[in-house]
Amino acid sequence: MTDSRKRFFILAAIFIVTRIFCFFLVVSNWSDIPIYERYSDYIFDGQTPYRDFLVEYPPLTLLIFIIPSLLAKVIGGYAISFRLVMMGFDLGNIFLINKLAGNTAERPESTAFMSSLIYLVLTGLAFQLLYDRFDIAVTFMILLSIYFALIKDSWFAAYLAIWIAVMTKIFPVILIPLFGAMQVKIKRDKYKPIVDGGLATLALMVLLLLSWVIFGPWWKTMISYHGERGIQIESMYGMIASLATLLGVPYSINHNFGSFNIENSLTQYFASLSPFITLAAIIFGYYLFNGNLSVSREKRHIKTLVSGIMLVLTWFVIANKVISPQYLLWLYPFIAIYHTNGKNDILPLICWAAMAALTTVLFPYLYPAMVMQKTDGVVLLTARNLTLLLGAVFISLKTDLVAAKPRG
Repeated sequence: MTDSRKRFFILAAIFIVTRIFCFFLVVSNWSDIPIYERYSDYIFDGQTPYRDFLVEYPPLTLLIFIIPSLLAKVIGGYAISFRLVMMGFDLGNIFLINKLAGNTAERPESTAFMSSLIYLVLTGLAFQLLYDRFDIAVTFMILLSIYFALIKDSWFAAYLAIWIAVMTKIFPVILIPLFGAMQVKIKRDKYKPIVDGGLATLALMVLLLLSWVIFGPWWKTMISYHGERGIQIESMYGMIASLATLLGVPYSINHNFGSFNIENSLTQYFASLSPFITLAAIIFGYYLFNGNLSVSREKRHIKTLVSGIMLVLTWFVIANKVISPQYLLWLYPFIAIYHTNGKNDILPLICWAAMAALTTVLFPYLYPAMVMQKTDGVVLLTARNLTLLLGAVFISLKTDLVAAKPRG
């Protein structure tokens, strides 16, 4: 049996084992699939999203909710249909990770294998969330953007894919400047991103106009929803507030906007400062990416862009007033592509794996303990968030190195 076939069977075996968990070992009480099914039912009943019922996501997300309803008419059951759709995006992620990682080293097959293995392990640890949220559909669009830009050299398609991701879940909008900067670096033409990005944005404007005609000014509802959210208990701010609870500071927990939020004497200041801290974190990510970009060479462009995506997304998540566990799914495909430099990446990978494992234990098993501010729940939350912060430090300290020192 050839090495390539051995690698394929190893990955296939890990995929089957870990993905079985996604179908049969999920704690259904913590699944978001019933919410998505309810949205789909409302639509098929003739109700208009944003007008007749609240939706916290952009309009293209509705397709992700509707398609499983149509599939369920054939195979029966919305939940299994939704998970099968997510499995399709999961397989798409693996395919794109193979293509992208294989173009970052002199030994493409072994590097692609290692990246796929890292992705399967990290996402396998997140089996409670992987197919019961739609975040991997968004990461698929981001990976597709990189593929179009740096493998197919189709920058218009890349910008279009990233805009589709934005219209599915808004956070990828902070990644668009990275693509523009990378295109300027490669093409050495500062006007080319304006043309390609402008044409893709024009297509977006048509989509926005159509969505406005159908749904009205849906973005107002979405902005209001996210703006009014409090300090979610899993965020860095929530962690600090929870540690203060253990020291005797009075607190209260409320459940609204789909999350458990904590309030005490600190959180009102955190809520006011968080938008500015988040903006500063994004700018910090851009600054670090610029260091990589300045020394990037042709064979390193994929890792350079992935480094920027990891930096911006990781610091954005850390600074956000909400860290839902599925937000960490945004990072896993890019961790898999980025950390393939052998011994130099062992410590960061241990850190990311520990973060994923701690998240699995925290959500959902010790989530009640955390919500009730019990010591074991707060300590586990603190450990998880510190590993996330440590991972961000690792990739920040690695700035310039990944682009400047090619490895086989």
